[in-house]
Amino acid sequence: MAGTHLLASESGRGDENVWVAADAAHLPGRRSRPDEEPRAVVADDPDRCRGLRAVAPEGRQADVAPVGEKAEHESFLSYTPYTYQSTLYTLRVSNLSRDSVVAAALRIADEEGLERASFRRIAEELGVTPMALYRHVDDKDDLLDGMADRVYAELPVPEAEGDWWAELVALARSTRRALLRHPSALTLFARPQPGPHEERLAGALLATLRCAGFDEGEAAELHEQLTQMVFALIVPDIGQTRTRTRARASAFERGLSLLEAGLRARLAGR
Repeated sequence: MAGTHLLASESGRGDENVWVAADAAHLPGRRSRPDEEPRAVVADDPDRCRGLRAVAPEGRQADVAPVGEKAEHESFLSYTPYTYQSTLYTLRVSNLSRDSVVAAALRIADEEGLERASFRRIAEELGVTPMALYRHVDDKDDLLDGMADRVYAELPVPEAEGDWWAELVALARSTRRALLRHPSALTLFARPQPGPHEERLAGALLATLRCAGFDEGEAAELHEQLTQMVFALIVPDIGQTRTRTRARASAFERGLSLLEAGLRARLAGR
């Protein structure tokens, strides 16, 4: 029987011996190395986002072929939906900047009101988490200061060497257009901490008034007065319909004419 049968055990039942036929499936043998294992078959999986999954040969657990390596039918493995979403989020976060955060906040304020420009709402608009915004703005005050300065950046800087009244009129008209585009800017302009664009504009306005003939003290006083007067001319137009706003434009121009007459009279009376 040797060589044909394998003695598995001897039972204690009488004098009988139990013999088991030699089956190759039960015989010990050398285990194959990983590089000798059969290659996994890569097949289309309609339940994944255009992805491919590794399907093992019969009787083996699933083997995943290396990413990007061709299978027998020339298909490639691809990212899972989770990987795709994670990559998209990482891209959004990497594209964030102070400018993009402030721009989104101002856009929300224009469309929904300044009170709606919260960190949570801005993060929703940009497709990121609220905590991602704090890498670019310190807090709500910093955000509001940035929004104010962004509006100031839209205004032309007067040329001190030019026609002083023409420069002031151009600034006043631009201020009106900016406040009609950004109604919340009237509140933002009252922020106590000036930004770089506001400081540059204020310096140019003072220089223009000095070139008109006003001394340093008068220029500083007129800067404050003219700012408040121009705002007073614009406030009735904010929130009006386009038709009403166009009709109010002539009233705004008449107000500017009165300001010009007052400034020229003050210069003449010196």
